Amino acid sequence: MYTKKFKLYLQEINKEHHSENPLFSVVIPLYNKEKYIKRAINSVLKQTYQNFEIVVVNDASTDNSLSVVKSIKDKRIKIFNRKRNMGPHFARNCGIKNAKGKYIAFLDADDAYKSFFLMTIVDLMFKYQGIKIYATSFKKVYNYMPEKRTFYGKNKDCVINNFINEIVKNKNFTLQLSSMVIEKKLLTDTGLFYSPKKYKNIDITTEDIDLFIRLSMNYDKIAYSNKICSTYYRTTNSSISRTSSGKQYCFDFVEKSFAVKRRKAKTKEEKEIIDEYKYLFYESVVLQLILKMNFDFAKRVLKKIPVKKRKAGLIKTLKLQETKFLLTKKLYKKG
Repeated sequence: MYTKKFKLYLQEINKEHHSENPLFSVVIPLYNKEKYIKRAINSVLKQTYQNFEIVVVNDASTDNSLSVVKSIKDKRIKIFNRKRNMGPHFARNCGIKNAKGKYIAFLDADDAYKSFFLMTIVDLMFKYQGIKIYATSFKKVYNYMPEKRTFYGKNKDCVINNFINEIVKNKNFTLQLSSMVIEKKLLTDTGLFYSPKKYKNIDITTEDIDLFIRLSMNYDKIAYSNKICSTYYRTTNSSISRTSSGKQYCFDFVEKSFAVKRRKAKTKEEKEIIDEYKYLFYESVVLQLILKMNFDFAKRVLKKIPVKKRKAGLIKTLKLQETKFLLTKKLYKKG
């Protein structure tokens, strides 16, 4: 049950934000997701809080994704078509620039919100007025098998100060774009997603990490709810964009962001935390490359982690999966 004060707060924000000036713009980058895009959009349309628009950026899909979107009749859905496939970071930037909402909610085309996601964000706004970044816990489903999701460590809503530090220190805490809402002005002031054309096929994890680092330089507070409000679906072929040069994983601009953040650190402890975050980033990329059976790339990324910081389990997984792959390949040739 909502309190009288919260109901008055809802009335005030709904009066201020209307169809031409919604509170939320849900930005969905779309590339060849005809099987999942309807689920994603419907999860937004079924929200208990309805003051939003949906901005779908079709990144030159070659399947029936666009037709599926057009079949959903709702005037709040805005479609922007790109003639060339440039990757999710370009698509998100296009969506942000064309969004009319005060806050940008992100949703990947193969993910989904719980019906109470946006209302949970509004509740956080009411509790912690003035905060510019909001996030909730989420459920991760890998290859259609749900994974147990752990939380931030507090059972109630809270404000997390210096969220980069918390990601490093708290192994149970992580951020995922499909469970985040960020003030549009903060995003534009930060510079949106890094998207020079020569990196058009960069891996999605890289752009997320880069944005988080740059956001933390300008604003490092997050209002957070431990309630699971979205589902992050991950499959071995769930990349949003996969063009001819999409197998190249570029890290130089991310390393530049880490370097800038490290230079601004005032203490030795802060610098060590930034380094740890960078190593966590490399670990996540290594795991993704293992799943995609790009073992040579995985080895190259692993070398970026100092020997003393390399986790034995990660090295063991890489060796085991590569051995399995080579044995399977060998048996296949014999057959």
